[in-house]
Amino acid sequence: MIRPRRGLPSHTAGQPIKDAVIDVWQANDEGFYECSSIGSNQTSTFAAFSGLGADGRYWFRAVKPKYYPIPDDGPVGKLLSALARYPYRPAHLHYIIKADGFETLTTHIFDPDDPYIQSDAVFDVKESLLANFQHIEDPVRADELGFSGKFLKIEHNFLFQTKSLAAQTSSPKLRCHLSSPRRYRQPPLALRMSKLLQSCLL
Repeated sequence: MIRPRRGLPSHTAGQPIKDAVIDVWQANDEGFYECSSIGSNQTSTFAAFSGLGADGRYWFRAVKPKYYPIPDDGPVGKLLSALARYPYRPAHLHYIIKADGFETLTTHIFDPDDPYIQSDAVFDVKESLLANFQHIEDPVRADELGFSGKFLKIEHNFLFQTKSLAAQTSSPKLRCHLSSPRRYRQPPLALRMSKLLQSCLL
């Protein structure tokens, strides 16, 4: 399903960031990235924007990405099997956003309704990364956007930290507190995983 995505990069003072550069990539609607989509739908899964203007807003449209499996034919597969976990990553979009005077932001956002949202194979889902996928049934708006019928809409804003503020918060303890919001319903398996990984590598 094709959907528009838009949002607003802003810094911690709440002001929009102008002239930001955004790179976006994702899997397609079959769960393949463009570099690995041999024999599948060859829909482009990469977009780049630059010079977003004074209001900092961005907008683009693409297909809805699908979940996909990570390689599970080695130690990682043994570990996941021992934990009775799936090898799938829930659907997501990757972002790298750069702007002068600000820390580069590398992140991704997830589909909260994905069947694997609570069992991400790499434990990387956080509540703050869940996007709002709005189902839109508006024929007039769909025609304006070049869509046919129903579509999904995402509006997601990103918050940036200035480089000067990042330097002030360089304490490892404080930095950990600022950058590590609570994981999204992921079980505390670190110790168990460590022991299982050691046995899988033997």
